Amino acid sequence: MTVEPGQAVQPERQYSEPLIEARGISKRYGVVKALDDVSMEAHVGEVVGLIGENGAGKSTLLGVLSGTVEADQGDMLVSGQRAVMHGYSQATHHGVFRIYQHQALIPNMTVGENVFLGQENKFSKAGWLNRRGMTRRAAVTFDELGVRGIDPAASLGRYSFAERQVIEIVRSIAQADLLAIEHPVILLDEPTSALSREQVDFFFDFVRRIRHRAAQVFVSHRLEELLELSDRVYVLKDGKSVATVEDVSGLTESKLHALMVGRIPEDVLYDEHRQQGSSGESVLEVKTLTASGQFHDVSLAVHRGEIVGLAGVVGSGKSSLGRSMFEAGRGVESGQVVLNGQVMSGGGPREAVRLGVGYIPPERHAEGIIEVLSVSHNMSLPRVGSLGRNPVVHPGKERRSADEQIAALRIKTPTAATLISDLSGGNQQKVIFGRWTAVGSRVLILDNPTNGVDVGAKAEIYKLIRQLTADGVSILLISDDLPELIGLSDRVCVMKDGRVTQEIDTPPTAKPSEAELVAHMV
Repeated sequence: MTVEPGQAVQPERQYSEPLIEARGISKRYGVVKALDDVSMEAHVGEVVGLIGENGAGKSTLLGVLSGTVEADQGDMLVSGQRAVMHGYSQATHHGVFRIYQHQALIPNMTVGENVFLGQENKFSKAGWLNRRGMTRRAAVTFDELGVRGIDPAASLGRYSFAERQVIEIVRSIAQADLLAIEHPVILLDEPTSALSREQVDFFFDFVRRIRHRAAQVFVSHRLEELLELSDRVYVLKDGKSVATVEDVSGLTESKLHALMVGRIPEDVLYDEHRQQGSSGESVLEVKTLTASGQFHDVSLAVHRGEIVGLAGVVGSGKSSLGRSMFEAGRGVESGQVVLNGQVMSGGGPREAVRLGVGYIPPERHAEGIIEVLSVSHNMSLPRVGSLGRNPVVHPGKERRSADEQIAALRIKTPTAATLISDLSGGNQQKVIFGRWTAVGSRVLILDNPTNGVDVGAKAEIYKLIRQLTADGVSILLISDDLPELIGLSDRVCVMKDGRVTQEIDTPPTAKPSEAELVAHMV
């Protein structure tokens, strides 16, 4: 898919009157006040950033704006008129559309059918749905927005996650046109959490392109993205609006973090003073490892208590290499994966887990957790089918082990029996860490371990990583977050076109810049 270049719209507000405005919104759940007298507004022609730690009230506010949460107090105005929205359907008819983090599309339907999902009555007559009419009208919108390479008649499932995110925005514009709404409100709810940097750039280009058509509210845990895309920023903390930054040009991630949590982290965020380096004892190695179309002739080693970072652009082979190492070399064409001097036999994850290797995948919801299971069940997964000849998880022992990890990792959950889907992203990620610390894993392969978590949760995960290395755990850290990679690692190996092309020492007193890493990556 391509988006034809268009003239960038300047970030200054294009209209004096807010397109959407929330005044004095409050919402209580029992004794918890999720929102406390919060006000905000967004104009056509601007992207408004919304930031805060988990539990700050961002999701509740988006729910109020999109009609899925009913406020206890306050007013909503659209185009200066008071709007009462009971449900997402009513919000849509007011021109308010929400782009969800996990997407609200149906893969086995066509693109055109997804574009007009919920508006089928506009294409129905005498009980007959005019699917061709949907396809034609969707094609017109794609053409008007300069989007090429998307076939409205094709199944949605053939397109990538990033392309589907763009399709969701096109859907907002198309449905607004269908409802004779000149300027929609588009709520972008963590839309980049599963995207690579290249995909983020593509997505941001499209958001900027349609800026003149809509008022957009952008929620993200990634501070650098929020500063890159937003014109103004609202900061929420404990359900209250604690700051509004009208001009982000002089705002830094450090200052924004200080507004969120009341402190400036700087290098303290990565606990660089606790960086201890290599003990000299090699624990995990790959020797001339090759997998066709993924990586070629890769050799590297991780020593006891060391963090080795693995950098590279999408397609460099870094994630494929990490997965192959956790699979004990299964499916590779040549080379070896060596653990504590022993060549692994290619027995897959079961062999790796038995030998003390843990893995955190890049997409938590797709591979890391089972949402319909409890916190304790998710923690005990490595014990099922991997440890022992006939592993049986005893319910009492499972609960006690989970309770220990909940306390040790400070996981915020009502009980170990709580569904993991009810936890915040940061706490879900800590559950996955607890899965491996509970079984005493001595080697961890972490692929973007702070993906989709807020800054406060990141800081806790970084402290946990430092504590693990202090206890002698060896870590291979794969990350698209270059400050994270540089701040945590003792060494960084750079992959390009499936090969390790550079190894850079990153001692606490001489950290390389992001530009230095990027120069080797591209």
